[in-house]
Amino acid sequence: MSFKQGKNGLLKRTEKPQLTRKENKVLKLQKRLDKIAATSSESKTIITRRAGEVVKKKIVKSEPLKQDPLCPFCKAKMELKQPKVGQNWKPFWGCTNFKKTGCKGSVKQK
Repeated sequence: MSFKQGKNGLLKRTEKPQLTRKENKVLKLQKRLDKIAATSSESKTIITRRAGEVVKKKIVKSEPLKQDPLCPFCKAKMELKQPKVGQNWKPFWGCTNFKKTGCKGSVKQK
């Protein structure tokens, strides 16, 4: 089974293999949790049943840290790029959309 990340950040199946009941339930629950986390800025409680038990899960959407800059071009999150041992360059913040769109936004590390 393979997955592909969609435009909204949620996982999507790329092929339709035969899933067991347990795998199908897990996949549906994961999609539900992803949708709630992507659309909500507040915490929510999800109630599910598992083997006759009622299970409550609290979901809190994480916001980007204040010190993490946004890309000056596309306003996406940026990640800290650091040199490996022996490389001669300074760490910098690079755009996370570089691999997807080729955005070359960067910010010097403070």
